[in-house]
Amino acid sequence: MADVEANRSTWRRYDWTGDGGEEWSSAWGGSRMLWRVTLFPRLAPFLPAARILEIAPGGGRVTAFLVDECEHLDLVDISETALDSCRSRFGDRSHVRYHLGDGASLDFIEDGSIDLAISWDSLVHADAPAVEGYVRALGKKLKPGGTAILHHSNLAACRLPDGRYGADMDRPENGWRSPTVSAELARRFCADHGVLCLGQEIFPWSRPPVLSDCLTVLSRPTKRTRAAEPVIAQTDMPGEMATASRLARIYRRIE
Repeated sequence: MADVEANRSTWRRYDWTGDGGEEWSSAWGGSRMLWRVTLFPRLAPFLPAARILEIAPGGGRVTAFLVDECEHLDLVDISETALDSCRSRFGDRSHVRYHLGDGASLDFIEDGSIDLAISWDSLVHADAPAVEGYVRALGKKLKPGGTAILHHSNLAACRLPDGRYGADMDRPENGWRSPTVSAELARRFCADHGVLCLGQEIFPWSRPPVLSDCLTVLSRPTKRTRAAEPVIAQTDMPGEMATASRLARIYRRIE
């Protein structure tokens, strides 16, 4: 099980000093294409934002684009080495703050202060108690009407009759998705903690197309917050990655 201690041990030992996690963006042809093709189109309605919280930034491959989209940026990670990597990259940006977290709570963030929270390609490794902890915390830390977009596992919904999870996506070598989390469970967490689930996008991370991943969009509701979207969209994320990688070979600066 991908619990907090297992994650902390893994990412504390990881060498972030090389490309700062850029290797995790290779399927898109680099982090710039990850941002342009996959992340920015989904985040654009919420950017720029006065204060952004990024949960589990790793080496800062997404942080590099968020840092210019806000007045204040809070980074929280359970890995000291990941935060050190981010300090090395963004230490000259005075509006960035760094927090060593416990993998579930956000007690160091002021209540009602966050306009946008995002976690990409990290909470897929987190187990159900950790995901619930973050949903509970965001219900307090978001401003009324503030939004969070959390990328987490949907592997609990993908169990096969023989007990495996599709392409063994719960194994570290195949993505290490948590087998305890699903889109349905994330919706339940939102309901339990007074957070409005605005919608979810479930998608495969690799081929064969096991719907192992989910993006949950949630908000601290106000009287004017729109009703939750009942439809879960399914997309071909591997195809999106491949398209971005092909485009990256053409639309690039000459070095």
